[in-house]
Amino acid sequence: MLKVNIFVLIGFVVYFFYIFINFKKFSLSYHIILFTFLVYTFTLIGITLFPIPIQPQAIEMLREIHITNNYIPFKSIISNIVEATHWIVWFKIIIGNILLFMPLGFYLPLIVKKHMNVRKVIIIGFCVSLCIEVMQMFISLLVNCRYKAFDVDDLLLNTAGTVLGFIIFKFLYYVLQNCLKWDINRYIEFKKS
Repeated sequence: MLKVNIFVLIGFVVYFFYIFINFKKFSLSYHIILFTFLVYTFTLIGITLFPIPIQPQAIEMLREIHITNNYIPFKSIISNIVEATHWIVWFKIIIGNILLFMPLGFYLPLIVKKHMNVRKVIIIGFCVSLCIEVMQMFISLLVNCRYKAFDVDDLLLNTAGTVLGFIIFKFLYYVLQNCLKWDINRYIEFKKS
């Protein structure tokens, strides 16, 4: 199985090279936000795309499992709830897909400094999830084995998670800015003053 470790290492080397070149241009809060976003991104990639089966035995085992794609909305959500032997099984699948994308919705207004609204968040969350699903299909073609299923319900749950993360960010921003009277923008400025 091809694991994510080498890609994480390459990503961090590129990031630290970027910091070395641009450190004086941006604030410490920018670097912290960018670093934690990078950690989240590699975690997301590691969970959704890896491990990739490259050994013949692993590929043969996956072929015997008969992983199927789902193109019908809510089909796998309903079947996971109905067919699960224990509530924790469907809870992990459904809530896991939502939780996996919540950080993306939280990071979007921090990283994209232009006005971010729910419509843009839905589009970005859907597109990121779609890219992951398409990459899974592409990798399946490369290894000649369906190692992960394309599931339209993943798109729905991931997009919902992105929106939920954005709503939580907006709520916390409002509470800190208006109720606690903190000047949050001062802490998330990207350029050094």
